[in-house]
Amino acid sequence: HAGAGKTILSPMNPADSCASLATFFDGAGIECECFSDAEALLWGKLVVNTAINPLTAIHGVTNGSLLEHGELREQMHAAAREAARVAAARGVSLVFSDPAAEAETVCRRTADNTSSMLQDIRRKRMTEVEWITGVVHREAGRLGIPVPVNDDLLFQIRGMTPLP
Repeated sequence: HAGAGKTILSPMNPADSCASLATFFDGAGIECECFSDAEALLWGKLVVNTAINPLTAIHGVTNGSLLEHGELREQMHAAAREAARVAAARGVSLVFSDPAAEAETVCRRTADNTSSMLQDIRRKRMTEVEWITGVVHREAGRLGIPVPVNDDLLFQIRGMTPLP
């Protein structure tokens, strides 16, 4: 666990409330907030992870290194923007307005982190790429939205991952 900050809770059914659970966590010293749109939170995390994790795995670098190399930074931005377009086409309103800036913020906050995808590649294990970049790829295909950067990252990771 390399991240720090507030824990965000969200009910899967927007009609439900998570306020009492958030209050419980706050009382236990875990800063917590309740947010009503779980899909927006999930897609926000997906947008950021699809922008960061495959690039760190392909290039064998920490999250923060993506900010130090212009080409990697631009690929990260492009992957985030593509994924955000897919989210928007699904009718999802992300919790941030600029996906590239959000990916950079996460890179700075987790600069020394070795992504789980890179750890899996190094251990010659299956990665979670199908549940991150693969989701963007499949949803983009279903919606007819081109996502060439994400497609390229997905295919590169698939080539580095052992078959199931």
